[in-house]
Amino acid sequence: MPTSDPTLNAVLHELTNSLRAFLGDNLLAVYLQGAHGAGGWDIYSDVDFLVALKEEIPAVQVP
Repeated sequence: MPTSDPTLNAVLHELTNSLRAFLGDNLLAVYLQGAHGAGGWDIYSDVDFLVALKEEIPAVQVP
């Protein structure tokens, strides 16, 4: 579900596509959290997100 901010939507779309390309089937979901996720954000709010994986990524695989 998109946010009310088109710029943030574009960034989240690029983030999700990059994670999907890197993680493949290991990516379960990407969740928008905090003020943006709850809908109470303003121009000073940071962006919090959670990435859910099927399996842990070994440290040697993390760029």
